[in-house]
Amino acid sequence: MIAHNCWVAFEVDEWEGVFDWRSVVVKGAFYKVDHDTSIHQDLAFVRGVSLLRSLIPETLTVDDPTTFRRSVFRIHLDEVTGRGATSEKSG
Repeated sequence: MIAHNCWVAFEVDEWEGVFDWRSVVVKGAFYKVDHDTSIHQDLAFVRGVSLLRSLIPETLTVDDPTTFRRSVFRIHLDEVTGRGATSEKSG
C-alpha cells in the first residue's frame, strides 16, 4: 500500500501519569532506505544505521536483538505537531 501512497503520519507518545504526558505527530513522505542498493552510495542508509547503532550496536548484524528487522526508513517531515501536559505548578 505504501508503494502507491507514500504519505504517512507517525506518532510517539510518552506517558508518565494522568497529568504528565507528551505526544508528537509527524506527517510527511515515507521512504524505504534499502540496504540492497550500494551501501557506499546510499548516505541515508549509512546515517540511519549509524544512528540506530548508537542506541543498539548490534542493529542489522547477526546479533541484532530484533531479528525481524530487515529495513530502514525515513520520513521527510512536512508537518510536526506536539502537545503535552504536566502536573507541576509553575512559579
